[in-house]
Amino acid sequence: MNEKPMKTAVVGCGAISDIYLTNMINRFDILEVAACCARNPEHAARKAQQYGIKASTYEEILADESIELIVNLTPAPAHYEIIKKALEAGKHVYTEKSMTVSLEEAAELVRLSEEKGLYLGSAPDTFLGSSFQTARKAIDDGLIGEITSCTVAANRDLNFLCSISSFLLMPGGGICYDYGVYYLTALVSILGSVRRACGIVRNPYPLRTNCNPSSPDFGKEMIHKNESQVSAVLD
Repeated sequence: MNEKPMKTAVVGCGAISDIYLTNMINRFDILEVAACCARNPEHAARKAQQYGIKASTYEEILADESIELIVNLTPAPAHYEIIKKALEAGKHVYTEKSMTVSLEEAAELVRLSEEKGLYLGSAPDTFLGSSFQTARKAIDDGLIGEITSCTVAANRDLNFLCSISSFLLMPGGGICYDYGVYYLTALVSILGSVRRACGIVRNPYPLRTNCNPSSPDFGKEMIHKNESQVSAVLD
């Protein structure tokens, strides 16, 4: 006998919500996407009409006992409050990266989820993909011997990305929190927990210029307070 799909609500209706809603509705028969909400009610209404679901407020979603799972797609600074309220309402949570903008807040949410017997997951979940799982199996099976070191290098066009994605200017939008977390999650999933770390963090160019011609802020200065250059060694 098949179990009923888990009734799910999406919080946050920005650009990333389309791929989430499309995949959850069309590819996961274990989920029933029932509702969405956003800070701007018009955004929620548009997504709800597009995907055939209900536009709600977050308070309505929290009060709906039939909704078991919250998928949180808001910017990182909003995560702590949204996740905490969902857990307190007895709902499982999957959130976009990073879980919170501080270690202390994340630890508090993990403790709360454990106390209530709820699942709390966070992007990135790309470590579940075939390439990383193949690497993990190769190591577990001893196919390539002992791993002694590895190197990760990443770069991105910050002027352009900040011009089209304003959340990168918010706390949590730096190269580590927003981008390096993909590589760190992969390394931890394959090699295990980090015992110690050291590094250098810099932000040499806090002033950026909006270079997106279609933006109303084209040509204006942007203040980017997050880390933009990081060099680290992990044991």
